[in-house]
Amino acid sequence: MDSMLQEARLLNSDLGRHCVRTKFTSHLSGRFYNNSSLQRHTAKRRNLSRMQAKVRKLEREHKLQLARNEQLLLIKMEVERKHELMIDRLFKFLKGLTKLQSYIRRKLAMKLYREMKEHRFKMLNIIARFCQIRYRGWKGRLRVRTIREAIRQKLMND
Repeated sequence: MDSMLQEARLLNSDLGRHCVRTKFTSHLSGRFYNNSSLQRHTAKRRNLSRMQAKVRKLEREHKLQLARNEQLLLIKMEVERKHELMIDRLFKFLKGLTKLQSYIRRKLAMKLYREMKEHRFKMLNIIARFCQIRYRGWKGRLRVRTIREAIRQKLMND
């Protein structure tokens, strides 16, 4: 054990000079020092198992993330499909509304046209009646005048 300590001190010192400190420590370190103790072996094993556990954990997280990404992609595709379906339904709905509006406007226009036609027909009847009344009155007065003239002529001639 003594020779190992001397070798370690010799390796850790500056180019063969003696160590200033002579205090022994179990925590030896140095440029060429290789710790092959059971403590170092168990520490390496613990570190290795910790690193392997960390790798497994990261792999699980990576798989979970991939699964989440795939699930989100499926959800996104479903949302896009529903969005397109809703746009198609909206266009169909608007087209239906436009047809209904057109139908109602056409019916209202036909009703207004019939009313205007009926009003025109009534106005033509009123105008015709007015003209007939005036004409018959004028014709009647003309006839009365001619009869009066004929009677006067008769009275004057007799």
